[in-house]
Amino acid sequence: MLAVVDVQQREVALLSIPRDSRVAIAGHGMQRIDASHVLGGADLTTQTVQKLLGVPIDYSVEIGVKGLVQLVDAM
Repeated sequence: MLAVVDVQQREVALLSIPRDSRVAIAGHGMQRIDASHVLGGADLTTQTVQKLLGVPIDYSVEIGVKGLVQLVDAM
């Protein structure tokens, strides 16, 4: 999932990337996007999403299911 945060406008936009989307993963050819995490963790996933969408990603966050539940509850 990609989030774009505009602090000045106080807006957040979210884009969900389906986990079975086929993408080019550096050094691994065409694979499902979720394979990027298995093959190279958050760094390779970030690099893959940047290449796919053509946008820079300044920060990334990696959370598990429990953390996601807590995040949703907090919002």
